Amino acid sequence: EKFIEFAEKAGVIHRLDAMVIEQALDTAACNGFDGRLFINLSPRALVLVDFVRTLKSIVAASGIAPERIVFEITERDTVKNITLLEKLLNDLKFEGFNLAIDDFGSGFSSFQYLRRFSIDYLKLEGDFIMNILDNPKDRSFVSTMSALAAELDICVVAEHVETAAVLAELRQMGMDYAQGRHVGRPQPELPAERRWVAPNP
Repeated sequence: EKFIEFAEKAGVIHRLDAMVIEQALDTAACNGFDGRLFINLSPRALVLVDFVRTLKSIVAASGIAPERIVFEITERDTVKNITLLEKLLNDLKFEGFNLAIDDFGSGFSSFQYLRRFSIDYLKLEGDFIMNILDNPKDRSFVSTMSALAAELDICVVAEHVETAAVLAELRQMGMDYAQGRHVGRPQPELPAERRWVAPNP
């Protein structure tokens, strides 16, 4: 995390983003992976017009349909010119890409992003998810944010699902998707199968 923050402050995060995206898409294409690809982007990189052009070029060269790619943005890196960010995200939507808000609920800017941008997925902040069995307030937050997303026709992803008990509770709550060590650990290779909380709509 500190490495990413340093890269953002040094102004080279967009180069790292481009390299990682190119490698990820190449790996997916070579392995015949047919699922959706969630890719984190720094809002600071996105406000560089040339970077958006680079994104389109990388995706076009990969042969992977834009509809299968979900770009995740987070409020970790504050963007002063939110109007410019909105324009560029709308441009990505026009090209067929999907958008997600990562760590939703971690701060107030997340709700501003939700209000202004055309979002397809909300990834709920893991701190709320980990405590839903023991903390009624956290469970209420998760339930409320899920209901809000449903009203806006947005799919919800629960982050940091670490146990079978939490996963079972999320199923009962009607959560769309889950990620975390109980669902699948990070690995260098693509998984042989995809495990969802609910079938892909």
